[in-house]
Amino acid sequence: MMGEMETKEKLNPTLNYLMLLRNHKTLLSCLPNFCAIFNHLERLLVEEISRVQKPMYNDTLDGGTE
Repeated sequence: MMGEMETKEKLNPTLNYLMLLRNHKTLLSCLPNFCAIFNHLERLLVEEISRVQKPMYNDTLDGGTE
């Protein structure tokens, strides 16, 4: 039971951060893109989302054992 609580505490910041990144990406996509100003920001957001998601998916595929 204690191990479950520790695991949930470790995952929550990552999940919250991922949700925040996705919200930012959604907000950015709603803005008009004048002269491709936000292309680099969108690329950086996509890269960061991928970086954060990768360990989460690897843990899921491995059965969540750590």
